[in-house]
Amino acid sequence: QKPSKPPLTMALFYNWEATQDQDDAYRRGGGGADRDGMRRGGDPDGYGGSARHSMRGMDPYSSSLLGGNSDDERYMNESVMVDGDLIPMFELERVEYTPPHRVIGLQVCNGIIAMGLENGNVIRLDISRPHDLEDIRPLKKEHRIHNLFLCPRGKHLLVSMTNGETYYLHTDAPKPPRPKLLARFKGILISAVAWDKQNNDASTTRRILIGTEQGVIHEAQISGLGREVVLTPPLHRLSDVVNPQPITGLAFERCAGTTRQFLILATIAANQGTAEEGTVFHHFVGGPSFSAIFANHRPEVPDSVLLGCVPRPELSLFSPDYHSPAEAFAFLTGTGVYFGDIKSSDTAQANNDNVLTGVDFLEYVQPLSAGEEPNATDSATGLFTRHSSRQPTAIQPAQSLGLTEFHFLLLYPDRFEAICRLSRKRVMSIPLEPFRRSTGNMGRIVHDPVQRTWWIWAEKAIFEVKVADEDRYMWQLHLEHNNFSLALSFCKTPEQKDQVLGARADHYFDRGHFLRAASYYGLTNRPFEEIALKFVRHPEAQLGALKKFLEEKLSTFPEKDETQRSLLCTWLTELYLDEMDELEQAARGGETGHRTVADVRRDFEAFLIKYDSCLHQQTTFSLISEHGRVPELLTYAKIKKDYDTVISHYVQSAVPDMPPNRSAQERYDLETKHLQQALRELLSVEDAHQAADLFYKYSPLLMARVPYHTVNAWLKARDVLSPPLLIPSLMRYKMSSNPPDHPNQDQAIRYLQYAVGELRCRDKSVHNYLVYLLTQKPEHEVALRAFLGDERSTRFYDLEYALRQCLRHNRTRAVVLLYAAMGMYEQAVERALKVDIDLAMQQARKPADNAELRKKLWLRIARHCVENGMNKQAMGILEECHLLSIDDILPFFPDFDRIDDVREPICHALSSYNQRIAGLIYRMDQATASAGLIREDIKLLRRKHCFVQAQQECDLCQCALMSSPFYVFACQHVFHADCLGRAVKARLDAVQREQLAHLEEEIARESILHLEEVKRHGGGVTTVAGSSLATNPTDKTTIDSRLNELQEQLEAMIAEECIYCSNYTISEVDQPFVDEADQKEIDAWSVV
Repeated sequence: QKPSKPPLTMALFYNWEATQDQDDAYRRGGGGADRDGMRRGGDPDGYGGSARHSMRGMDPYSSSLLGGNSDDERYMNESVMVDGDLIPMFELERVEYTPPHRVIGLQVCNGIIAMGLENGNVIRLDISRPHDLEDIRPLKKEHRIHNLFLCPRGKHLLVSMTNGETYYLHTDAPKPPRPKLLARFKGILISAVAWDKQNNDASTTRRILIGTEQGVIHEAQISGLGREVVLTPPLHRLSDVVNPQPITGLAFERCAGTTRQFLILATIAANQGTAEEGTVFHHFVGGPSFSAIFANHRPEVPDSVLLGCVPRPELSLFSPDYHSPAEAFAFLTGTGVYFGDIKSSDTAQANNDNVLTGVDFLEYVQPLSAGEEPNATDSATGLFTRHSSRQPTAIQPAQSLGLTEFHFLLLYPDRFEAICRLSRKRVMSIPLEPFRRSTGNMGRIVHDPVQRTWWIWAEKAIFEVKVADEDRYMWQLHLEHNNFSLALSFCKTPEQKDQVLGARADHYFDRGHFLRAASYYGLTNRPFEEIALKFVRHPEAQLGALKKFLEEKLSTFPEKDETQRSLLCTWLTELYLDEMDELEQAARGGETGHRTVADVRRDFEAFLIKYDSCLHQQTTFSLISEHGRVPELLTYAKIKKDYDTVISHYVQSAVPDMPPNRSAQERYDLETKHLQQALRELLSVEDAHQAADLFYKYSPLLMARVPYHTVNAWLKARDVLSPPLLIPSLMRYKMSSNPPDHPNQDQAIRYLQYAVGELRCRDKSVHNYLVYLLTQKPEHEVALRAFLGDERSTRFYDLEYALRQCLRHNRTRAVVLLYAAMGMYEQAVERALKVDIDLAMQQARKPADNAELRKKLWLRIARHCVENGMNKQAMGILEECHLLSIDDILPFFPDFDRIDDVREPICHALSSYNQRIAGLIYRMDQATASAGLIREDIKLLRRKHCFVQAQQECDLCQCALMSSPFYVFACQHVFHADCLGRAVKARLDAVQREQLAHLEEEIARESILHLEEVKRHGGGVTTVAGSSLATNPTDKTTIDSRLNELQEQLEAMIAEECIYCSNYTISEVDQPFVDEADQKEIDAWSVV
């Protein structure tokens, strides 16, 4: 009977099925696998035929160098499941290419593969273009390749030959590529190269370090496709001159934040073949140059010497990405792996002792033998430990090393293993012995630092190490060490996070850190009742821990779970209230703690605000009321925007229960304090409609008790309140309620004046009530007159109502203003004359558009002045009103009276009369002179003439002027009559053209009648002198008269003014130079 399978491990690539039962094997290429891993049929090497294709025989359109998904090309244990999928953490996949000769060395950088073959050829290809393979022939066929080195970007390739020659090849070299022999490297057998991974210039290597087989370090730089080579003398020697050992590992890193500080790492085998053989690890720190670093180092003092040695100790570094500084290092020794972390900061590298931290050593583990089963003792982590009954034997060291973020990759001659860096346990082991016949001996592990891929080369094959999700179990490993934050950062599923959070919560709960435990319990999916009862039943757990758990749990519930959220919020409300009660009780007993009532109240307020939508309003009000928490009740009411409750509380609290021995002032101060708080709450209401309703509700009471502060609040809420709706509140106002610092200020009048003046309120009731208040007391009469005399206000109050109020309270001056506003100027003047003559004069000036009424008013004032013996004032009226004269005022004087007061005005009036008479005479003389000048001008105009020369031409048609009737203008322009007619006609509008055509028709008709009349009566003979002898002189005269009249009308239209010197030319400024007729002519000549 076959035993059950072990639990899931971290991608254990051990053939579990093959080691349990020979008959239960998976098929590959037509054969099965027995217990020793060999094929029982088909291909004796364990491979299908598809893996033996040559690179040159590949499909030229293939897009990948890697093989397909067939079982012939993958080496994995199909019985091991990872998260329910057949995706292992580490997997070997063979490349569909068989080298034509045995591989000596291989490098992969930036997707470029460079391999050296036994025959001296170098194969170079781009993985993305596998059909473009370069087979580079050596310059000398008899020489063999010692090693080859490729820069991280895949641009620069160094090939070291066994005879000490070095060749250089650049990817941009002309095709076909021919290696460049580097003469300066003559005699140097390169064993290691430290490239500058910060170099972004493909044309040069920049500064690099060269390690040789003699244990010497050089600095070099190659540029210009190998034409420019710089090689320094040896910078440092790491091995003895007598017994030189090769430098097998060499790398340098720049210090973070600077380019002048370096960390150099080097490994070398020491005393090989002796009893004291070992591996030496060096590190150098300094700058600003490599030479300066080695100049300060003592070669006789090595950094680390470890026993045991391998033929080629390897150095491997790990970086998060290509350009980042290395964070960890590891190198091979004869007994295990020496590893540690690297601090790349400049401060750390300034001190050699602090650069390498966490240095430790990992010993090799015994390999799994055939038939041996892993014992999974920890199903949570998937790791296993070995339990074997066989005697321990000498462990064969690894021959190559790779360092990933979480694992050591170790290549042995017979297997490939992965060791977890954190647990130091083997997580993967792939046996390679069954396939050696097909692949040959295994070579090295190679890393592509740019594309972050791993490769293994053998003498006859190339493998890619597929790394998939290698951090999948890091959360469990960190969880075992109680590194909860790190464990949580590696979680990838909700179940993993829940397990980490639960373990973290249990950890804190067991150690009495209940608040921290509650915060993490709330994030887990554990049963709510279990955790809640856990806190309730624990004797040391405080109320705050349960509250913290409920808050965290509440934050995890989605909003759709309204019932659960509401219940939790209600429970939390009760806990907050209980906590405040306990703290107050403790404070009364003299106990103090790290939290006060103010702290809890602040947290409770934040809780109410955050979870307002989850709380049942009536239930919450009841809970708070039962605990008697008035501040919290008001806070929650504000959150719910129930300002009616808040304001009602302060209004009711304004009648405090105070001892009778308290003074009235103390009672008033306390009452005012509460009412002022009510006003502040009113002003804090954000909703305008709600604020207005609350103001209208509570303003009558507030105006009666704190009128000054109420009016101040009204002024601040000007955009919300309507003054007409506040009139009922204003009617509750009493002057006795004024504060001591404003005892005599009428607050109602103050607000109404603001509403009328600043708010521009036009409501009649507001204006009428203001008039009413201003007429009540004599001290307000000045303000009343100012309001009534304001033109902006007189239109909105009721004039008749204002007049009745002013007459009732005997406000005479205000009555005068109201009469004038109503247009009753005579009554206004009569009323004004009883109190002030100046006021009467002001009213007499107002009817500015009615001179007769204004004169009548002034006469009434003058009569009043004369009747009261104010003769001087009566005479002053003549200057105020120019409509009056001394003649209008003199009848008011008695028949027998002294004229001393009126003598000067009378003399002034007589003098004025004389001046006006003289002026009229002067104007008459000027008019007579102007008439004479006009008559002389008319006589001169009748004799005006001009001269026209016989050869003069028409200014329009440029033809002889005398050839037809013409017109001569005063500006000396001359035109033929028909030319002028056509020119003027083109400038006339449609109506004028119709009139002109009608005149021409009339003239033509009359001319025809004239000729017929002449012919009918025998005609007449026209003499040379121009006289006409008609048979009927009377008819001829009539016809001539008609023709002359029509001709004059025609000339008035076409010859009224010169077309060049008159308004005709000015009106044509905006006319185009090319009119419609010209445009038609232009279009007719256009060539299409």
